[in-house]
Amino acid sequence: MTPNGVSLPPPDPGGANGHCGPGTSGGGMGRRAFLAGLLAALSAGCAAMDRPTTLGLWPDSRTWEQRRELSRAARQASQSRDFGRALNLLGRLAEADPRSAEAPSRMGLILAELGRPQAAAEAFRDALARDPDDVDALVGLARIEADLGRLDKALAHLDAAIEVDPGRLDAHLGRARALEALGQTDDALASYFRVLRIEPDTPEALMRVASIHLERSQPESALARLDHLVELSPDDPEARARRGQARLALGLTDGAVDDLRFASERLPGRDDLALLLAIASGQPNGPTDGAEAAGLPPLPEPARDQADLLRR
Repeated sequence: MTPNGVSLPPPDPGGANGHCGPGTSGGGMGRRAFLAGLLAALSAGCAAMDRPTTLGLWPDSRTWEQRRELSRAARQASQSRDFGRALNLLGRLAEADPRSAEAPSRMGLILAELGRPQAAAEAFRDALARDPDDVDALVGLARIEADLGRLDKALAHLDAAIEVDPGRLDAHLGRARALEALGQTDDALASYFRVLRIEPDTPEALMRVASIHLERSQPESALARLDHLVELSPDDPEARARRGQARLALGLTDGAVDDLRFASERLPGRDDLALLLAIASGQPNGPTDGAEAAGLPPLPEPARDQADLLRR
């Protein structure tokens, strides 16, 4: 008899000494019959073990349905921006399913959106206590840590999220931001490139990669990213300003003037753009005339001095 209370067939008497074995009359048939009976017994035992018991280890269908309804109603409330109702429903869901990270993780996202970082962090930590691999909670907690200036802790959470889900774009983007803020520009650039491999049309990554290239005097590399960015967002004045800067560095003055004029008109008061536009315009009487020709206010004294140096 097996531990599950299922009787096994007796050994085939055709074998020597009542055992199944080769070399005895009928031993082959006895062994096959014994193995078939053993498999049947084990299958019956497994089926018995798989049946829910009355100990409450497996919720009944009504309990599952209640949890699904709470989750669905909370999602609808959140989508309609009824955050108070959403939090109430998610709190009930968290109590009904104490092992699931879904409810506290979603509560953390809502609380973060409501500008309550401490409460959001507590919710995310609750989610991670239930499931250390909850990526939403890891990324959400990383954002809060980064906002508080705790970049090392933010990076630890982001690395954990990427280990669970290597294709998680916002985790790679957050990692790139944190590394750049820490002055680890090479590592940040590598993370921005990973973002672009996942989603080539990510504006922030395109802008940051181009900006780093410009800072490193690599305008050709910057221009390729900026052309892509302007194609995605042709009315973005900052993208046009950066592309104008890259074009100017490459001697593409006509395109530089177009971009810088566009940016200057939409970002008034930016002396740096007035300076670049004056240089790109190539006015013979100096940067002040260039700024006036572009319809901009005169450059302040420091900007005029810098422009004169750049033009020499």
